[in-house]
This record gives sequence, structure tokens and C-alpha cells, in this order.
Amino acid sequence: MAQEHVFTVIDKDATYTIGSPSGTTLLQALRQLGDLALEAPCGGNGSCGKCKVRILQGEVSSPQTEETHLLSAQELRGGIRLACRTYLLDGVDQQLVIATMHHTGTSQVMAAFTGGMPLENLRFHAQDIEIERSSAEDQRSQLARLMDEVAVHPALKSPRNLRHLQRTIGHTSIRCLMDQGKVVSILDPKEKAYGLSIDIGTTTVVVYLVELLNGAVVDYRAALNDQKRFGADVISRIEAVAGQPKGGLLLQHTIVRQLDKMAAELCQAHSIPTDSLIELCAVGNTTMLHLLLGVDPASIAVAPFTPVFTENLSCPVSQLGFTHISDTTLCVPGSIASYVGADITAGVLASGITRQTKPVLFLDIGTNGEIALWDGAQLYCCSSAAGPAFEGASILHGTGGITGAVSSVSWVKDEQGKPSIIYQTIGENIPIGICGSGIIDATAALLELGLVDETGAMLDSQEDGSQLIIATPAGNAFSIVSATDHPVYLTHKDVREVQLAKAAIAAGIRTLMYESGLSLDDLQAVVIAGGFGSFIDIGKAQRIGLLPPVDPGIISSVGNAAGKGAVLSLLDPTAYEAMEQIIHQARYIELSSSPQFMQYYIDEMTFPTEGFNTHG
Repeated sequence: MAQEHVFTVIDKDATYTIGSPSGTTLLQALRQLGDLALEAPCGGNGSCGKCKVRILQGEVSSPQTEETHLLSAQELRGGIRLACRTYLLDGVDQQLVIATMHHTGTSQVMAAFTGGMPLENLRFHAQDIEIERSSAEDQRSQLARLMDEVAVHPALKSPRNLRHLQRTIGHTSIRCLMDQGKVVSILDPKEKAYGLSIDIGTTTVVVYLVELLNGAVVDYRAALNDQKRFGADVISRIEAVAGQPKGGLLLQHTIVRQLDKMAAELCQAHSIPTDSLIELCAVGNTTMLHLLLGVDPASIAVAPFTPVFTENLSCPVSQLGFTHISDTTLCVPGSIASYVGADITAGVLASGITRQTKPVLFLDIGTNGEIALWDGAQLYCCSSAAGPAFEGASILHGTGGITGAVSSVSWVKDEQGKPSIIYQTIGENIPIGICGSGIIDATAALLELGLVDETGAMLDSQEDGSQLIIATPAGNAFSIVSATDHPVYLTHKDVREVQLAKAAIAAGIRTLMYESGLSLDDLQAVVIAGGFGSFIDIGKAQRIGLLPPVDPGIISSVGNAAGKGAVLSLLDPTAYEAMEQIIHQARYIELSSSPQFMQYYIDEMTFPTEGFNTHG
């Protein structure tokens, strides 16, 4: 029988005591903690080297082969281990104490969006409803009197509204919040009404506080998705549901707890009672929405990739485990397919591409690269699994967009023609790693300097007279930051990860062009949505073949289009109908069964040389 271990975890400024049986990994044990600042992008497979912990006291299993490859000898001597490859041992008496290892920088999460929201009509408005005065002869309830005068929404019968209604007894005029002709809430005099719009990305989460009567976005909170310790991509998250005891509940609790906390912070910052929140709207990819609602997404990961739901849904937040906010409703717009979720439905709505008469390409580049092509009458869409390279997860020195991450890379030559690297970090802090925009820049620099060829093969350090290619424990690497205690470089394996990711996106684009019968010359605009697209250098993304070789002038970034679409869901009375129309217009292309995609994917595994791969 396995021995139960109770040990201490030090994470940031918090200390926890948890228990777990011997034979389990530290990562499996640590996943019990809701607020833990620990990343495991590979899902605990021992391939990313990110789930570092330090053993401060006690004994654990000896280092495994993966740890000797991913950790330096200095790190191992200092007690640093990979949580996914370190096991609790039987027969150990000394108290185990570990500390998580994480970057302390602030995350750079894209919450802004472009274009504003000039709406002719808002979904909600306040209206005084006149009712008959009660008397000894007429003892109908206050609710009945109101219902006899106006249509009401089922939400009106919530405890919150009944409490507000009680305060109106004896009055003949009741101030009501109206949603398209129906009363949804009772308002006190001069009371404002608020809602929350939520964008749940695989990597990041943004919550917007919206004032419903004037359409203003009052404030927002943004953070990395706390589910990151279960893996960087949707497949890792799905596997974690099956691989953890009560995995589905654990992942649901993780995201609900995070959203609940962010909502409470917003309300507290603006002195808003949480019961003033009328409605929440959440968008995300199909897997994230399944996890939010506590629905097992296992069927999404296996052919024929059938989700439990793609329809728009609503439910009381109390059913999901929210505690700070409990007396309101969560609404989820519809998704298009298993891997094209409500975030894309909302993003397409917000970008307005389906209102155009000419072809537009819409890209949301992340771990799950979602692509939509509007030909003027029909929407073609697909999902291309780019993986976590552009999030930094599968890159040796990769990191998210946090302070200290190298975010741009360029080069210059001195008078003798010797190149040197110029880099910038987020917040101009000491470099701690390299994020997605910096990874693209560095790859482009490798190509421009001739240090890799079109296949991605890197020069040997002895062949490189500039000394930019160095020998490392991970093999030959491109040196970006050398004059610090934490060098940052791009390995040959990292370059291959970039090739895999960019090939998936580029091949997805080409497949949609093929299916629509369009060529790149037909495109009138290329719209890039999401945080990653807002920070990349367009020219360098084209140089490595990630973006198509069109006129850069037609490429634009629209910021967090999914978040904007979620806000529109609260404010625009036509939003849900418009998103249903988008879904109706969509033709989903399953890339795994497309021979064109497989051929294009092989083609795109190389970097462009004299020109770029085009439709054909």
C-alpha cells in the first residue's frame, strides 16, 4: 500500500501543505493547488523542461534522463528538478519542502481591441414601469402586478431581484432593466447595471467589466490561464482530464476559481456589488468551453472529433462553482466546430469580415491556430495545430510575454562587416528568456545572416566566423543574449519547432485558398487577431513563411477580436443572431483528412528562399 506523504510547498509568498501517495510525481501532487504559479506546457511528458522546482529539504527520486538533458549540472547541484519527473519515495522520514521556480515578471496579455463599438441601439435600457396600487381588495403579489404590465425574463425571479422588488412595495412605478422588451432586473433609483465579458484562451484569460446602460468598457483584468500547469495546448488539457483523478472537476475548478477571483477584483476596484452583475458572456475555443462547464471534452481529441455541444448555452453561475458572484447567468455563444470555437465566432463578428464584399483572410495564431477565409459569400474555416512554439512553451529558453522576455531581435554589421545582435526585452528588464515575437525575429535573423538554410539546418560553430553560432549542451545554437548569467539562445531543435508551427499555419491558409478557389492575389485584406498577432513584426513573419507573401499594406492587427465579440454579445441586440448567421455561413474543413493540407504541410516545412510558396 502506497505511503501518504505530507509535504510543504513554497510558492511566491504563499506556503501550502499538501498530501499525495508515494509513487506519484511532484507535478501530479502540485496540480491540487488552485493558485499555483507552475507551468507544464508539455503536459508532464518531460519534454519542455519548464516545470522546475527546487528541493529545499528532504529526499525524492534520483534525476531521470530527461532531467539531465533539460537541466544544467549547476541546476541539478542546486536542487532544481523537473516536477513531472520527480517522484515521492517510500520510507523517507525527513519532512519534504519544495519551492516552485517561476518568473516574477508581469504578463503582457493583449486585452485591447481596435475600432471601438459605435452601436445604434444598446441591448439593455432602463424603463419605469407603472403598476396598479395594492389594496385590501387587491392583494396580488408585487411580482404579479409587474408581470401583468410587461413581459418578464425568467431571470427576474432570482432572489436578488425579489429582494429589490420587495423595496418597491407601496410604489406604483418600478425602475426596470429591459432586455429587448423583457424585464431582466429591478433597479434602484440611479443604480447602474453591469456585465462581464470573458475571453478564455488556452494561454491567456481576459475579463472585461461592461456598463450595460451606456455601453462603456469600465475596466478589465488579464492573466495567463491558470490551467497552464496541465499543459500548453488543448490536447494536453484533454489528456489531463483523463489522466488525473477527477481531472474534469479539477480543470473546471481551476478556471472557475480564476474567473471568480478576477470578477471579484473588478467589482471591488469600482465599489460595485457583485449582485449588480446582470449577465456574463464567455467565449473561448470549444475545449475551453467544455472545461468551463465541466463537460468532458475527450471526444474532441479522437476521430471523428465530435464535441458534446457547439450550440449557444446559458446557465446560472452557481451551478459552475462561482462563489464571489452567484446570482447571475453565464451565456456562451455558439461554436463552429470542435476546433473552431466561440472565440472565432465572436472574433469574426467583431472584425466585420463577413460584411465585406471581397475576400478577407482572418488569422488567430496561437497553440490552436484558427483560420477563416471569407470569399464574399461563404466562410471557410479550419484549425491548424501550430503547437506552443510561438507561446515559447516548446522552445528551450522560451517564455510567455512577460517582463524580461526578449521581444525583438535584429542585427547590424560593424565596419569590418562582422554582425552583432541587438535585442529588446519587455519592460526593458534583464533578459530571462525569449517570447513569440522575439522567436520570429530571431529565426528571420538566422535566415538573413545565412546561418541556417531553407531546410533549417544550422551552421556548425566552427563554420561561423561571426561567433553567433555557439556550441551548447543542446547542440549548435544561435546566441542572442550572452553577457548575462542567463544566456538566451535558439537551438537547432527550436528552429525545427518554429518550422513545424509555421508550416501548420501556412498549410492551413493554402488549404482554405484551395477549397475556395481563390488565389493570394484575390485577397483584399488579411486580419490578424489575438495577442500574438498584435506584437509580431509583419515583415519578419512573412520572411519565415508564417504569413503569406501579400502586400504588407493589406495586413492589419485587430487586437483581441474575441474579447470585443464577447463585449458585443452583452451590448448589441443583434449579436447572437449575427453569430448564428456566421455559423450557418461557415464551411469547416477538417485538415487531418485533407490530402491538399498534407502536401502543403510538407512543402511549408522549409523556409522561403527567393520568394514564397503560393497557392497552386
